[in-house]
Amino acid sequence: MVGECYYSQVGRTHFQIGNLNEKGEIEGVWGNFEAWYDRFPRNKNGGHETFFSSGCHAETALLYLNKEEPCSNKKTSKGQNNMFVGLIGYIKGVPHGYDQACRGASASEKSIDYKNTQEYQQWLELLESYSND
Repeated sequence: MVGECYYSQVGRTHFQIGNLNEKGEIEGVWGNFEAWYDRFPRNKNGGHETFFSSGCHAETALLYLNKEEPCSNKKTSKGQNNMFVGLIGYIKGVPHGYDQACRGASASEKSIDYKNTQEYQQWLELLESYSND
């Protein structure tokens, strides 16, 4: 499982986490997270953390994911803001299917609630298995 963190514009940060295939291409279900900097906890210098600060890995995804209500604004079990926005499916690095955001800037009026989907459950199990390594 690999994570990818990046800035898309001033004040916003993005994080994706999922798997690569044997050729190193993005494959399968990837979770997306996004947030404005002020939604992150403050560091020892008083500035807001980012996904870069906490690391692009399974533990970070679980820190900022409300597992029971992933599409809600409710805090996570660890007391952090829920920053999960949705899933994207990939085949050989190309996005396909279930790429609707349930929260965030890309959410539509007919957004999906991932908590009861098979894709979300499989991705969550994978995420939790990597966090225990």
